[in-house]
Amino acid sequence: MAEQFKGEMIPTREKLDDQEYKEFQEALKEEEKIIKEIDNVFATTSNQEEAEKIVLETIATRMDEAMKKTGVALKVWIDSIKKED
Repeated sequence: MAEQFKGEMIPTREKLDDQEYKEFQEALKEEEKIIKEIDNVFATTSNQEEAEKIVLETIATRMDEAMKKTGVALKVWIDSIKKED
């Protein structure tokens, strides 16, 4: 049974913090990617109202979810930092 866990490392507090920060960064990157998509829609659609409609119908839900994910990841990361104190 001990052989099963041989070589596995127990994550340190620092490594957990790093992982939580990386997850926060990844969530932010997803938001940035979606913002670029929104910018592209506005840049390539001549009619402002049509661009807004496209964004609302095809992108807004993903942006909302990405923002929620970022918020959760930020809270987890901050909470992990506070635990160190």
